[in-house]
Amino acid sequence: DRLSGMTFVADYPTPAVEKKILGKAMQAVGVEDTEFAALLVDWAGMIRKTNREGGLDETMTTRRLVQIAQNLGILGERTLAVELGINIYDEITREAMLSLFQKIDPSNAPKADTLGKAPAEATATTSTKCPF
Repeated sequence: DRLSGMTFVADYPTPAVEKKILGKAMQAVGVEDTEFAALLVDWAGMIRKTNREGGLDETMTTRRLVQIAQNLGILGERTLAVELGINIYDEITREAMLSLFQKIDPSNAPKADTLGKAPAEATATTSTKCPF
């Protein structure tokens, strides 16, 4: 729809081509993160599949992935780059997309030494006596 009066039907690039596109987009803003590019392509594939199956009304374009990849160069943080890249969608769609991304990004995984432990503030002892 970017051309006046003409519409072309095209499928998304292959994952390998899409990773190269994202790699070049990140290089243009001074970032090299091949793992992030691969995660974005996998994430987009899941979103596209969910869209085809009727689970999401929206899909993820290569152009949107490029914007997210470039966001990383500006912001320096993966999840924030994704969050700001998907703000064009409605709240429910954003939450679903972000939740999926956080599940596949290993940088969002809980640290092994904190699994099964209560937060420090929950176990801290203070000199204040309980009023009950």
